[in-house]
Amino acid sequence: MSGKILPGGFAICSKGVRGVGRVVIYGLGDLGEKLAYLCASQLSFNDELWLAGRSQKTVAEIAAMADFVACSRHGPRIYQTVWDLSDQAAMQTELDHIAPDVVIFLATRLTWWKVAKLPTYVKDAIGPGGFGVWTAVHVDLLLQFAAVVEGLRHAPWLMIGPYPDVAAPILRAIGLEKIAGFGNVDELAMLAALQYREADDIRLVAHHSVESRLFAGTALPPYDLHVRIGGEWVKKALFKPFDWPGGTRSHIWTAASAMRTLLALLGSHPELIHIPGPMGLPGGYPCRVSANGIVLDLAPRMSPHDAVVINEAAMKFDGIEQIGPSGTVYFTKLAQEALRQGLGLNWEALSVSDIPMAANVLVRRYQELLENSSVSN
Repeated sequence: MSGKILPGGFAICSKGVRGVGRVVIYGLGDLGEKLAYLCASQLSFNDELWLAGRSQKTVAEIAAMADFVACSRHGPRIYQTVWDLSDQAAMQTELDHIAPDVVIFLATRLTWWKVAKLPTYVKDAIGPGGFGVWTAVHVDLLLQFAAVVEGLRHAPWLMIGPYPDVAAPILRAIGLEKIAGFGNVDELAMLAALQYREADDIRLVAHHSVESRLFAGTALPPYDLHVRIGGEWVKKALFKPFDWPGGTRSHIWTAASAMRTLLALLGSHPELIHIPGPMGLPGGYPCRVSANGIVLDLAPRMSPHDAVVINEAAMKFDGIEQIGPSGTVYFTKLAQEALRQGLGLNWEALSVSDIPMAANVLVRRYQELLENSSVSN
């Protein structure tokens, strides 16, 4: 599990003003690979980029390509390592050695785009319940990694890709605080910037459910979008800009959000970035972000309490009634019915201790439905 630096022309590099930023990406699926190449092109030659995953072949291939990108742009030093979440002691040892400033965690038991492969009748039954019915598959591996992070001598910022609007409050409930998601609300903020090009400031409070319903063309959950035009703050609406692309094509958009969030977390000057799950809050918020931390930066006359209330109301459109103080996820009645009708599961709530079991059940049920569909066709 020892890290290995790849060959490259880095001998001439010297430390800049910011010093060395150490970044780890764990989970090199399609999104992780795209983000690795963005990091290789945009991080400084002072920085270290560690690429980690379970498959030595995959890690080595992506690290080699990232090194070519880095060399072409005088980018960061590229390292590679192979990790298995079941060996938490070994992971702790290596992370203590690396001492990363930021760890970007992308691994999930069942990525969102694979759900689209389910038979139509299953998707029709599950769909009304919202994305929250799949919470366990996105949080299971994060909980395992959280146990590693809790034992580190130097706590890094944990940037989470899988369903951060809901995963972050669960992680906060078990004791993690240096949490930041990416995508979701930040993608919507980027859309708003395109839709209101005359705006010189944008502040958006929005849950994942807003983005999913926006592109589905259905009624939007509660959200709050303020834009400043000519020094005046006004409320505006979001509108669907294009059809959601199939498969993983949208991952470059999410990777772009992750990249600007990462650069803000490494920088000394606070940047306005929209963050899902900042410090474990539910949903997404405008924040000022720097290496010194994350601070909510809401529109005028909006309190943090108001913003949380908006996101908690919007969370119900994802099928989650509430997230309890201990991290228990309570499903809405509609989500409970969707779980019964679509997956044959009678779940009203999932505690943190239930999540590994629930993730196993969801993955197994997903595989069974795919196999049955294949046989019937």
